Amino acid sequence: MVTVEVGGEYLLNIEKIVHGGEGLARPEDGPVVFMKNVLPGETVRARITERKDSMARAELLEVVAEADCRIEPDCPVFYECGGCQLQHGDYQAQLEFKKSIIEESFERIGKLEEWPDFEVLGMDFPWYYRNKGQFPVGEKDEELITGFYRAGSHEIIEFPECKIQHQPINRLLDKVLEFFKEHNLMAYDEKTDKGILRHFLIRSGFCTGQLQLTVVVRNSLSGEVLDDLKKFLDEEQALVSIYQNINTEKTNRILGEVSELIAGEKYILDYIGRNKYSIYPESFFQVNTVQTEKLYDIVADYARKINPGKIYDAFCGSGAIAIYLADKFEKITGIDISLESIQSARVNAELNGISSSVDFQLGSVEDLLPEELADDELIIFDPPRKGLPDETIELIKENRVENILYISCNPTTLARDLKNLAGDYRIEDMTAVDMFPQTYHVETVVLLERKE
Repeated sequence: MVTVEVGGEYLLNIEKIVHGGEGLARPEDGPVVFMKNVLPGETVRARITERKDSMARAELLEVVAEADCRIEPDCPVFYECGGCQLQHGDYQAQLEFKKSIIEESFERIGKLEEWPDFEVLGMDFPWYYRNKGQFPVGEKDEELITGFYRAGSHEIIEFPECKIQHQPINRLLDKVLEFFKEHNLMAYDEKTDKGILRHFLIRSGFCTGQLQLTVVVRNSLSGEVLDDLKKFLDEEQALVSIYQNINTEKTNRILGEVSELIAGEKYILDYIGRNKYSIYPESFFQVNTVQTEKLYDIVADYARKINPGKIYDAFCGSGAIAIYLADKFEKITGIDISLESIQSARVNAELNGISSSVDFQLGSVEDLLPEELADDELIIFDPPRKGLPDETIELIKENRVENILYISCNPTTLARDLKNLAGDYRIEDMTAVDMFPQTYHVETVVLLERKE
């Protein structure tokens, strides 16, 4: 019998990977135990670091019996960096873990009893896919460094290259760091409130090769440094846009309120399928361009099943989904409460020559959705990670919406929302897309139909 106590070392059998990427073990006597860097089916020796009534956490000491799917991580700092959680499992196993995470969320949080069988669509090459990187700046031995934070801390872990960032981002990051070293600028220190450099934000047009750099600072860079950044842009062929963003707050939020164009173009371009999109520093744009086309094709296929007379794209952001569907369906309205998002969506519509085909409206979903929708009208929800607001759930029920397409990047909030809708809606179909290989994150598309 195992009695779990802080500081104690135990042999534990790993049952599964859960949301967050940790492994779960169930001792014979005691709460469930969570730990990193383990895989289902493994027997491990671990030390308990935290104990509560319902759960405990442990650190891995030794893998006594390895899972067949365990591999050597490609990244030399995988076990230190907080960016990836699953590199130690082969890719097919990662897809299985993600399906299990979705199903467990549906069962445990959603209290759902049934749903259609579904697959998780993986990538042919699950590396170097991220078109956006946010890199904190710090100092080590009085020298400027950058990298990613160790999980749960503000300790920066340096890396030779990030295995999931688009390679042009890795290459530009090295040059940007060297540029600021040569200019002898200090990193911002939260504790002393001194220094200037906070983050480097680099965005890449995966299909166009264009790069955009945003330097996040505590105070404005000097005129000399700004002039040299303009020269830096001229020297880097792929770099077409440089911004300065001033963030004066003591906060974990990366960007401040205003981004100022220093040199080059206002935005970079990327494509999803045949559609062209503008990308600004603050733009929401899916980080995996290749998989996004698969995701949007699923959305289009599910919409065709309904043959909608009109589509409402709620939380439309910069209009990516609405624009992707514009040549497939006649009437589409995008809704978003962010002025910047709607302005960006209208720019994207103009870039694609469809300004008259898609109507983008500024305001809340609750205010702009009609009180009654026709039976053949479809609402697409692609909310933030926190899921749908309670008032939106109530609006759906009150308006007796017939057809809903819910796109979620968070299985736990998706499960919660499906639970709240379960009395009125059934899951007609669903598919998951691995937008984030080597991590625990996964995107899910669910087609809901109103019950008779």
